[in-house]
Amino acid sequence: MEILVKLKFIGVLVGLLLPFIVSAAGHGQKWVGHGFSNAISVKQTVGKGGVIIHQETQEFWDWSNAPEAFPRAVAPTCSLSVAIDSTGNFLGAMTSCELVDSDGDVVLFRGKAGPNGEGTWEQVTGSGKYANYEASGTFRTTVQISDTQSKFEFEGETIKK
Repeated sequence: MEILVKLKFIGVLVGLLLPFIVSAAGHGQKWVGHGFSNAISVKQTVGKGGVIIHQETQEFWDWSNAPEAFPRAVAPTCSLSVAIDSTGNFLGAMTSCELVDSDGDVVLFRGKAGPNGEGTWEQVTGSGKYANYEASGTFRTTVQISDTQSKFEFEGETIKK
């Protein structure tokens, strides 16, 4: 149960990675937002020295200062892998998120979180409105609602290539 809670927390952090691309579209435009994460599947692989928890999540991201032509809110799907040692300590996590927005444009994000639960994200690639931008930022879980649900905050900066 404790491991699932830690994984969900990380999932929320991962969800923060995706919104940065969708929310920022100017030269060096900075933005902030929040989101919710809900695990739709959870798998555990137990090793001698720890556990890897893998989650698939459905997320909702909202940012208040999205640039013109960018959606204000999106619903990406994310994959999250969390490493926990044999004593139950959170070691870190990595995530990837994918999004097809309401215009049909696609974007991919990736992120990582350390033992403190805070993390960084970056845009990997995108089409349409996302193709000409680079984006990156930070995220953190603010509320662990349940073992499978969490709320998070994110911020980032988008720069036109």
